[in-house]
Amino acid sequence: MMRKILLFCFIHLWAVTAAAGAGAQDPSMTKSELAKQYFNKGVALYTDGDYEAALNSFLKSYELRPHDKLRYNIGVCLYFLGEYAKAGNEFVRFLAKEIGDADPNMLKEALKALEDIKQKCGTLKFKAEGSGIDIWIDGENHGEIPLATVTYVDPGTHAIKACLGDEVFWAAKVTVGAAEIKTFNVAISAKPGDKKKAEEKYLKWLEKQNRLKAQSAKTKVHRTLFYVTLALAVAAAAAGAASGGIALDTMHELDDLDRDCESDGCGTPGKYDHYLAKRSDLYGEAEVSGNTSTGLFAVSGALALSSLIILLVTKPFKKESSKSISSQSPQPLLLPGRLGPVLTLYY
Repeated sequence: MMRKILLFCFIHLWAVTAAAGAGAQDPSMTKSELAKQYFNKGVALYTDGDYEAALNSFLKSYELRPHDKLRYNIGVCLYFLGEYAKAGNEFVRFLAKEIGDADPNMLKEALKALEDIKQKCGTLKFKAEGSGIDIWIDGENHGEIPLATVTYVDPGTHAIKACLGDEVFWAAKVTVGAAEIKTFNVAISAKPGDKKKAEEKYLKWLEKQNRLKAQSAKTKVHRTLFYVTLALAVAAAAAGAASGGIALDTMHELDDLDRDCESDGCGTPGKYDHYLAKRSDLYGEAEVSGNTSTGLFAVSGALALSSLIILLVTKPFKKESSKSISSQSPQPLLLPGRLGPVLTLYY
């Protein structure tokens, strides 16, 4: 279907070109004839399926004699070459100029292609208050707002800047995915004499925001330290209790040994020596476990006291400001040292 439409475009443009050249007897006629020659060559190459060569011919024809319908042919070639973002932008420019004048089938095909392109590419929309603002994307001028209201880009990160004449008033890197839409509001909002106030307001907001971020990071450190200290205190207390239990069990075993010796009498020298040796071992184990338990409880107490001091002094659970960065940011945001157009991104 797109090939048939392309041929229609060729026939229509040829008629327009011929009409323009018929009454011209100056060097511009040569340029028109050369444009027609490149155009005819592009149609032939396109028919043969050589889309890249056809694209080059159409671009040369457009350079010699710009015609909005040619953008449709350029967009079709780019589409078949897989350059979907560039193709979409050509279709948008074609529709912007030819929406009420082009063949209905061409319009239908362009809109159909754009639906597919929207799923493959990211979409950037620009809303403008004012005029004369050019939008640059990745070093390429995409036109003056409001003409560049919709732009298609490949999924990924892109450098965007807004310019008024030769001066860059806003620049940023924006990441957009396939089928994702991001909208920018571009407005000339500053007035003469507002520069100093705008700078002061922004710098105060920035200083406050940095202070809040630093405080938030410090609070997180204190909160983590509190949790770690408290956990260690609990662990030391649990280990102390376990060691104390072992010492108590050993003392009970020692009492049982003493009762057994008294009941048996431990009359023989060999039996009595065995009793003394075992009693000495049990007593040593009980002493070690008891001392360990005491030490662990002391450590647990010190850690618990430390966690209490952290809690009282640093107040790690104090409620932080509920205001987000975006809600505290001056709107619109005037970058320091700049006056004029500003961009606000709405997700």
